[in-house]
Order: sequence, then structure tokens, then C-alpha cells
Amino acid sequence: TPSTTPLILPSTPQSAHPTTTPSSPAHNGPPPTKHIVDLCAGHGLLAWVLLLLCCPTPKHRSQLKAVFCIDRSKPPSADHLERCVLDRWPHLAPKLRYIEGDIQEASPTS
Repeated sequence: TPSTTPLILPSTPQSAHPTTTPSSPAHNGPPPTKHIVDLCAGHGLLAWVLLLLCCPTPKHRSQLKAVFCIDRSKPPSADHLERCVLDRWPHLAPKLRYIEGDIQEASPTS
């Protein structure tokens, strides 16, 4: 049965500290990788966020070579999101690729 215990949020920033310590894996950045694949990507927001975390500035050195979004069809919102992201971070343009197709046909070599 689902828990009915209410979620209680801390009332002061000091009491929130234990849950937001910088030693958590999310604060250490993504692990070093050459490729990221976002399956069932939809508009690709997750891929753009991960790409931005790996390559926040044009001078930032990263092992990341490409981020791939794969979905059956690319929604119009994906193009709008891409324009918005690239207006602010144009250096990310060559790293993201959107592939329309069935994820069952995707392979590491395609």
C-alpha cells in the first residue's frame, strides 16, 4: 500500500543543509564519457541539460564528443528548444544530433 506519510520540507536553509551537501554525485558533474544517448527523447530537454553540464563554456574541456536524441519523430517543440538553447550557448550546436527512428534499430555503431 502507498505510504500516507506527508513529505515535510525543512523550514530553514540551515536544516536543509544535510540534504544538499556538495559531496552528492549530482554536484560532482556527469561522469567522463564520449557519448550520451537520450532514448525516447521527445523534445530533447534532458539531452540539452546533460550537454550543458558537460560543456558549460566554449573553453571548457570535455571528453564528450556527441549527444544523440533518438525518437520516432521529432516534435516541433524540439526545434524551438534548440533555437532557445543555441541563442544562449551557440558552442553546443555541433555536439547534439537528433535521430528520428525506432529505438530498436539503434545500435552503438549507427
